Amino acid sequence: MQCKLTDRGGTMRKTALVLAALVALNASFAAAQEDTDPVARARVVFGEALEAYEAHEYANAARLFRQVYDLMDGQERQYVVLYNLGQCLKDAGQYEEARTAFLRYLDEGGELVQNRGEVDGLLEEIAERLGENDEPVVRETVLVERGPDEGLVTTSLISFGVGAAGFVAMGVFGGLALAEHDALQSGCGATRRCTADEVATADTFALVADIGLGVGAAGVAAGLALLLIGISSGGGSEQATAFSPWVTADGAGATGWVRW
Repeated sequence: MQCKLTDRGGTMRKTALVLAALVALNASFAAAQEDTDPVARARVVFGEALEAYEAHEYANAARLFRQVYDLMDGQERQYVVLYNLGQCLKDAGQYEEARTAFLRYLDEGGELVQNRGEVDGLLEEIAERLGENDEPVVRETVLVERGPDEGLVTTSLISFGVGAAGFVAMGVFGGLALAEHDALQSGCGATRRCTADEVATADTFALVADIGLGVGAAGVAAGLALLLIGISSGGGSEQATAFSPWVTADGAGATGWVRW
């Protein structure tokens, strides 16, 4: 079985920004001590799952995600792991198992699920791949005198890929940040004010999630703009385009330009 922790286009592994975030997270996992605390152990195993994915050990990565789910038993954010597992199984072609994981994610998350529309779309895609969609897909062939600018369209697809990877990072690390926050509330926060060192991991997760949101929004916006320009352009003049995402400690975004 091959499981990819990527968006639908498979661009997460190719995105340097997300890979940099994963490296920073792995460094924080390496500093964690394995003890009898299930949540702490879940963080360590999650890091191992990421390392297995980067090494293309996809079956091992799926096994570790299931272990993370079991370790988070009783935690409010336990259901979030099912989303990651569902994406993994779907990209591996294990559609029945992926559908089960997504349905459990919606059921166990209940009102806490904030991306229900996205998951419903994934379930519809799975149904189509399993041949359960009764409505035939109609494709029209349109002949045009000159097609859209391929350079702009390609750049827009790359932008969409960057945006999708950013949203995936936001979902993963946002869930981890909430789980860490819950652990702090039931730990040091129950009797005293938590120290800066104790909340450092939660702050790291939250920062990566914020960066993912910024990159996701910027990538999608830039991709849409470039796609519209590429489709509408058809003249003979030369065009030059560029797209560059940026990240700072306070946020993230993207800069793009088009020259005719």
